[in-house]
Amino acid sequence: MAAIVPKHRAIILSEKLCSQLAQVAREWREEQSLSQNKEAEAGALSCQMIGYVEKQMRTPSIDVYCRMAYGMGRKLSDLVAEAERRAGIK
Repeated sequence: MAAIVPKHRAIILSEKLCSQLAQVAREWREEQSLSQNKEAEAGALSCQMIGYVEKQMRTPSIDVYCRMAYGMGRKLSDLVAEAERRAGIK
């Protein structure tokens, strides 16, 4: 029987951060009463991509998160900082 190998700490932190990035992005969009269509248009993304990210069906590149933040009139650094705070990353 093979031994169970624990996940590396970096992988665990990355998974937490990715989950929080998607959640924060969705909450910010909803707080501004923006539709996925409006955010997508403002950030030069497809509405489908916004949906995939928010439902955590895709792990997008930093470029996509940058466009999402821009589409909401926010900075990428603020999105990352909030997601890190929620994920407990110092």
